Order: sequence, then C-alpha cells, then structure tokens
Amino acid sequence: MKKQLLALIFTLAANAVAAQPTIWEGKIGKYPVYFYLNCDPEKNTNAPDDCRNSRYFYTSSLQDIVIRSGGPVEKHKYVLNVSHDSYTGEPPISEKFVLVYKNNKFEGSWHNQSKKLAVYLERYKPETFPTNWHEISLFETRYSDDMFEYIRLPLLKFAQLKSQTLKTIKINWLKEKHSKLLFFRIHSGIPEEKILQINRVLKKFHNEYATSVLSCAHAMAYGTGMDSIKFEITYLTENLLAFNADLSYYCGGAHPNYSNPGYLLDLNTAQILTLEHILAFRKNVPVINKSGEGEWFSYRTGEFSRGIKELAYKSKGWALQPSANRPANRQSDESCDYNRPEIWSFLTWHYTDKGLSLFPSFPRVEIACSAEFIIPFNQLEKFKSPLFPYAFESS
Repeated sequence: MKKQLLALIFTLAANAVAAQPTIWEGKIGKYPVYFYLNCDPEKNTNAPDDCRNSRYFYTSSLQDIVIRSGGPVEKHKYVLNVSHDSYTGEPPISEKFVLVYKNNKFEGSWHNQSKKLAVYLERYKPETFPTNWHEISLFETRYSDDMFEYIRLPLLKFAQLKSQTLKTIKINWLKEKHSKLLFFRIHSGIPEEKILQINRVLKKFHNEYATSVLSCAHAMAYGTGMDSIKFEITYLTENLLAFNADLSYYCGGAHPNYSNPGYLLDLNTAQILTLEHILAFRKNVPVINKSGEGEWFSYRTGEFSRGIKELAYKSKGWALQPSANRPANRQSDESCDYNRPEIWSFLTWHYTDKGLSLFPSFPRVEIACSAEFIIPFNQLEKFKSPLFPYAFESS
C-alpha cells in the first residue's frame, strides 16, 4: 500500500525523537527558510542535545537538511549543528546555528568556517496553510500530523518533458523542478471529463513522491537520500491504469531501503483500487480502514492470506504441504520459508498484462526471498470481487 510505504519514508526522513516538535519560518541571511525543530523553547529541558535530528530547508531548493545534534546550552540560548561526512574527496561539511529565543522568536547567526549570516525565525502560522487539501494531497491525515511536509506542496513546480502514446492513449511526462522527479499525466485518448478527474489524482501522486524525495535527507551529505526513483506503467486500457514505483532510498535509518509498490486506478471513477476491490476470498470483504485494524486486519491475516498463498503456489506448481517449497536463500545457508502466513497478508502487488504479480513481504534480512509470483488472469476469475466491474484480460 502506498500509505504504508510513505509512512515508512517520511518516518525515516523526519527521524524525530523529541516529543515537542515546532515549526518556524524566517531567513538565513537573505534566503527564506523553514525549520522543523524537535524541541520547544517554551518547554526548555536544558538537555544539550534536545533538538537533535531536526531539519530545515531553503525555499530555493526545498530539500531537507538534517540538524544532527544540538539544543540549549544555557537558558534561551541554542547551538545547533549540521555535520556531513564526505565520501567524494571534498572536506566534511560543518555548520552551526547560534540562536537566542526571546519573545516567541529566534535570532542569531549561521556559521560555516569563515562565513557568517544573520538568522531570524518566528513560529509558522498554521492559518497560512492552503485550504485545498483535497486538490494536492492523497493523504490529508499525514499533513495534519506533520505540517512541515505540507508547507512544501504549494512550492512544487512542474514542466512537461516528453510524451508517449500507449495504444490510443497519449501520456505526458512532467518533471518537478526541485526533486527532479518524473511522473505522468494523461493527455488524450479517453473522454476529457475523465482526463481532468484522473489527472487530479495523478498530480497528487506526483506531489506525494516529490515531497518524499525532498524530505528524505541524506545522512552523510547535502541532498536527497533517494538514490533512485522511477515509475513504470504496467497496464493501460480505457478503464484501468496500473503503474509501479521503483524506489531505492536511505533517509538516515539503520540501513538503506528498497520498495516497489504498485497502484491500480479506475479511469471511470478516479478511484485508487486495493486488492479488496479486485479479489474476494469470502463474502462481504471489508475494505481497509484508516487504522488498519479491526475486521479488515482479521480478513487480511486470515482468509486473504490463505487464499492468495494458494493461488501463488498454484502458479508455481507447488504443493501446499508445510515442508515443501523452501527454495534456497541466495544470501544465506538457510532456506526461504514461503509457508509463513504473515508474508502473504500485506504483500506487494502489480496489475500487469500477464496477470497479478505478487511479491510476498519478507523481513529485510530475508529480502532475497521476495520472489515474484505471477497469477494469470484465468486463475483469478474464481475469486473476482463483485466490486470489480471489468474483465480480467490483457490490455
């Protein structure tokens, strides 16, 4: 699910550990900036590293820069440190903010070797947020929880880079200026009113992934920790559009990460479809709720997990006996155990011309086990959901 993926990306990107984050806007010299501080000067703890893992960005770049350490050194006086090791032969980067908190504002200076610039910050005013949540964000709740991400959205800029035609549908690829992220919109080939509707959703995708690139700050250098990100359209008809995102990133967590989520859009309704919209392994299948708990969770870990595993095994010609089907792990002497029900409950899936492509969800230490299982459309027919009005067929 995209929501789960983005929750991971932005949690790693924020890397927030303090309980009282605050948002500030102002300038470093003449350059406008926004700060997200993992500390609140009104609740001064006198801990010298209270503001560690804070971040800020310049409006000229929108890319997060991590404040790796720092906090109050005395009452109302803060020292914040930006330090990046270098693996390119360049000298390590070392910056410092010396700030004094007074009258609900920070004033002070930014230092980098012999360079020094004045700093002025005041609390960001939430009432200045744009009010068109639904037009720019796929997940309104994330931005209400983390306002710092929302500030970036109106500052994104898009320009068309290239076009392509898939069957009778023309696709435009647009590049976002700050993140350099390339994503697509539909130009023609379906009714115009549907194009407008679906492109609003596609722009939200572009917004979400662009901000994920910009908020994923590299732990060791300036710039994004998103090593690579690209999108592939895997299925397209006048009714359905499927694509996947190929992501490799390191946002300051314990290790680099990789993910490859897939999405399916109904071009007639502009709805993002889930596996519950496509397949049903019982009557009255519950659709995911916001908390991810309750009846939907029970279904995913029960009937769904068993049903989808049986389809995957059938696609490989495997038996369902617990002792069978443990192909060798390419990274260890132990074997991959595909019989564990939990790896089938919340798996990655792609809707393709060949059918439904599945990747069971192994822990990271067993990531080499996450092989592809392709379920042909004719094997899905028996479990087709009544919520899915389209034929299972190649595009």
